Amino acid sequence: MSWTERTATRLAERIKTPESPYSVAQISHGIEMVIMYFLNSFALLFLAWLWGILMEACLLAFFYILHRSFTGGLHLKSVWSCMVGGVSTMLLFAYLVKVLPAMHAWTYMLVALLFACSFVINYRYAPAEHTYVSTQESIKKACRKIILGLLVFGCISSEFLVFFNYEHLAMIYATAVFLQSMHLLPLSYQLAFRLETIFERIDWRL
Repeated sequence: MSWTERTATRLAERIKTPESPYSVAQISHGIEMVIMYFLNSFALLFLAWLWGILMEACLLAFFYILHRSFTGGLHLKSVWSCMVGGVSTMLLFAYLVKVLPAMHAWTYMLVALLFACSFVINYRYAPAEHTYVSTQESIKKACRKIILGLLVFGCISSEFLVFFNYEHLAMIYATAVFLQSMHLLPLSYQLAFRLETIFERIDWRL
């Protein structure tokens, strides 16, 4: 059991009341998620500030979370694998967007390509099974329609941003959507399993 699990369990046992409809395990899981989000957010913002990519990282995270809220996707169980994998990926993509040279003519095609790939992946795999989305087929279809609609709207909006010389913002949006889509692929789950194995001992000791 990791230190976040132990902390969350102790807090859950203290705040649970007999009238509560939720079990200690459910409350503990919710508390642990809050702790993990706080740790990841702090690490992302601090490192992004050090590297001079704070704006890119914040916008990338915002658009990523916006789309992920409807699709779900890859979720790492270990605190440290979640932090290292999630934060490093966000920082890497934010840095790539930062250093990408301005190519107005090619940005139209690149943005369209990223959104097209994202559309295909989301159409095939969204919403992910390992999410809090209801397993009812009607709910899943509604979520799929929402995310596909968001992708179409996002693609059109990003092309307009490029037209009005906001290529940087358009690339951040397209990159965030593409990253979210990559976390729906079966390959991502395989890589995540290997990362979990690497950090398993570290998490156990802490």
